[in-house]
Amino acid sequence: MRPVALYELGAHAARGAARSVGTDPAYARRLDVVGQLALERPEMTVHGSLRETVRAAVTLETQMAPDPGIGGHHHHVAAPGFEPG
Repeated sequence: MRPVALYELGAHAARGAARSVGTDPAYARRLDVVGQLALERPEMTVHGSLRETVRAAVTLETQMAPDPGIGGHHHHVAAPGFEPG
């Protein structure tokens, strides 16, 4: 993850919108992602698999109405580092 991507993750987290975030447990920058979210959104979980991250995103999607501020779509963030599987 480039530093600007980590900055953007923090900026999105600071907005307070619901997010689903995850990284592979072996991802070299995982601690950076966890630390960034701990600062902005300590209640958020950084999921350890793509399956968990997608499951959380689907749960958020079913619980929320569209956000008119972003074109009626929800935005869910998943940090890079997952291997397809």
